[in-house]
Amino acid sequence: MNIEVPVRSLGCMEEYVWLLEQRSTRMALLCAEVDGSTKLSQWQHALRLLQKKYANISMRVAHEHNIRPFFFRSSGEDIPLLSLPLTHETDVLEECRRAMENSFGDGSGPPLRVRLLLGVNSAAVILSAHHAFFDGIGLMNLIRDTLSFVAAEEEPVAQPQTPSLDSLVGLEVPHGYAPRNEMGADESSEKNLPLVALRPPKVSRIQLSQEMTKAIVERARQQGTTANGILMATFLEAGRAAGDHWRKNDLTCVVPVNVRSLFHQEQAEGIVFGQKRFVFDLLQPTDFWETAHACSEGVKEIRTVDGLKANLSPLRDFLSVKRSVAEAVKLTDAYPHDLMVSNFGNFDGPTSFGSLRLTAITPVVDSGAANTQTVMVATTDERMTIVLVSPNPLPNLLSKIELRLEEVCLPHSVSVQDR
Repeated sequence: MNIEVPVRSLGCMEEYVWLLEQRSTRMALLCAEVDGSTKLSQWQHALRLLQKKYANISMRVAHEHNIRPFFFRSSGEDIPLLSLPLTHETDVLEECRRAMENSFGDGSGPPLRVRLLLGVNSAAVILSAHHAFFDGIGLMNLIRDTLSFVAAEEEPVAQPQTPSLDSLVGLEVPHGYAPRNEMGADESSEKNLPLVALRPPKVSRIQLSQEMTKAIVERARQQGTTANGILMATFLEAGRAAGDHWRKNDLTCVVPVNVRSLFHQEQAEGIVFGQKRFVFDLLQPTDFWETAHACSEGVKEIRTVDGLKANLSPLRDFLSVKRSVAEAVKLTDAYPHDLMVSNFGNFDGPTSFGSLRLTAITPVVDSGAANTQTVMVATTDERMTIVLVSPNPLPNLLSKIELRLEEVCLPHSVSVQDR
């Protein structure tokens, strides 16, 4: 491996998830399922073109004493590819879980891995990535280009590395660390922190009909809110109905907010998101539509430069002094969340790539503690897929979500069981 000069320091979001990844697996993962006949050689060629286009794929992380972790360019390493047969017995969600078994650690190795399930007339490609290099929307961009390269021979235009979110928002990122304060952890203690080998979480999903997907969007328009607001209100109500421990004060929900459009970086493959934190008192009676509106308005706060800067500043301040893995884990433990909702929106671009047709996108991220419910939503070809990831999922949560969405958005429809 050839180490060149540093490309740039990690931004605060990148450095934080880099620290966490060294203790437990926090990778981002995306699975694309396609119909159409392909060969392994086509996918191998597509991945070579993908690596040629996106700088992040050839980046690695290095860290030295009293210097911020930094990206450097590596040469001579292809994207790791594991090819397996796709049969009627293949459980795609189980393959996603298996892809999460190995942490990316300190980022010194390839930041992207591919697990290809290849069938006669269909395939599923699973991209798993170090979260300091890619977020979920970034992986959607990689999936779109990969399918384009599989379907057609075309030479990509190399893209520069995505700037850090700190740089985009105008936060100063110091190249070095301030002297460690007296409360900082002893660097030698870091050596005594083994990687926590956790079993991958359970993964389940439902795919809504085109009728239901359109109804959610239309109902949101009628009520002056957003589809995301409806989904969040639904998840809260379904969670309260599914689990006793959700019937409490101060239930916390975290919502990652894609802010690429704010900086005209729609095709960026790096980390370009903020987070909105909501606290709900589920013991108090709440109106469904009031909750939906509150969620929609709260997310808007992060979609401005000032709101995003305020959102990032506490994390930047935390990292202004050199921090250890233990300190980052302690910060995460101090601010737990019960629910994370990531709405990836509509797949950007066509769903047909030559003879290939994209049938489903399944994002998978494990975001929190043992009882955290991580819910992801992605819409492909006007059909919404809802994914639940948790080591301990609430009983029947997805079926309760589907029933509640029907009650809210299709009030005159029959129930799911009656269909």
